[in-house]
Amino acid sequence: MPLPEYFVVIAAAGKSERFGGKNKLLVRVLGKPLLSYTIERVRKSSAKGFVLVSNSDFEDEYKSIAAQYGGEKFIKAVTGGATRRMSVINGLEALVKFVSGDSIVLIHDGARPLCPPELFDLCAEKAQQSDAAVVAIPVADTLKAVDNGKIVSTVERSNLWRAQTPQGFKLDVILKALKQAPDSITDDSQAVEAMGIKPVIVRGTAQNMKITYPEDIKIFEALLRLLA
Repeated sequence: MPLPEYFVVIAAAGKSERFGGKNKLLVRVLGKPLLSYTIERVRKSSAKGFVLVSNSDFEDEYKSIAAQYGGEKFIKAVTGGATRRMSVINGLEALVKFVSGDSIVLIHDGARPLCPPELFDLCAEKAQQSDAAVVAIPVADTLKAVDNGKIVSTVERSNLWRAQTPQGFKLDVILKALKQAPDSITDDSQAVEAMGIKPVIVRGTAQNMKITYPEDIKIFEALLRLLA
């Protein structure tokens, strides 16, 4: 089956609350803003184009980065909402104006700057085949259930996976699912799961890390140098 035509929504409207007060996506790493690396990965994929969902306090900066590093694949920048769910809805609704509802769309965290371009393609292919696909990696650490600071049990991990992004869907399906979902969902696939859809797993990679804390920048920079 040929690779489907697909588009990407980059979710970059977060407040970087766990990053110590700085906007992590604007932190410069080896001379470039962190967000630029994410956009470059999308540009190198087979995606036809992308929409960037921006933090309302940094719209001009984000749009400039998207135009510089996204080139011809940059469709539009839109402002995020009060929650991640609302922000992604804004991005999807912007995309609806350019593509059909049965198009494949991948939703990707702006703070995952090292996703291999081929992983976007594979996620889109699996989403086309099965309605929804989620990049994830198996849990390697031992997991403990804790109550009031004390371990109460060890969690069976053999069937547990750590969800990453991108996550792929048919555009009209994920838009409907997110509009019905509560703001408490922690990722986009959770919304389609509530509709009875069972996303397939696309095996990801540990390099597809999410930048969350200040110390993650040093790990990211080290990986950049190793992958260069």
